Amino acid sequence: MIYGNEYADNWKNICSEYESISRDWYKDIKDYKKATLIRKDDNSSLSDGYDNDKNEILVSAPEKEHKDGVVEAVYASLENIAGLDNRVEGSELSSNWPKWKAVIVHEAIHEYEKKIIKDKISALGVSLHKKYKNQFPYPEKHDERFFTAVVDRSEYFGMTPECLVEKIR
Repeated sequence: MIYGNEYADNWKNICSEYESISRDWYKDIKDYKKATLIRKDDNSSLSDGYDNDKNEILVSAPEKEHKDGVVEAVYASLENIAGLDNRVEGSELSSNWPKWKAVIVHEAIHEYEKKIIKDKISALGVSLHKKYKNQFPYPEKHDERFFTAVVDRSEYFGMTPECLVEKIR
């Protein structure tokens, strides 16, 4: 599937992806309140994020950060072929998600972590945290709960938790 390179086009995709995720992940939760998506498309220094207190997902990268990254995908593939990267086996698929999808899935996992996982940390979540904790900005926001949520949601995307980590980092 080919995605548009313009952020405005991707905003529709971001909203659609989040609608599907929230409908599927929370369909059995009686009092679920879907987060509000906030589009911040100026050159703000704020990063993408989920704010639990406000129940908002901020997508604040400028247009250049949410383009599909065709050049980046080509370089990543070349690095993978040359054995220059440290991605897990199967991560050659990591470039097939556009940046906008990786962003909204990442933030939706933070929402899931706060609303569903809470303090129910799994052994596999702890193990993933040990393996990947230094590969995310703001490591304090990517703790065992976050990785437990990744484990829990990976099946939804039909992939291993490791592969999902690769797609959203």
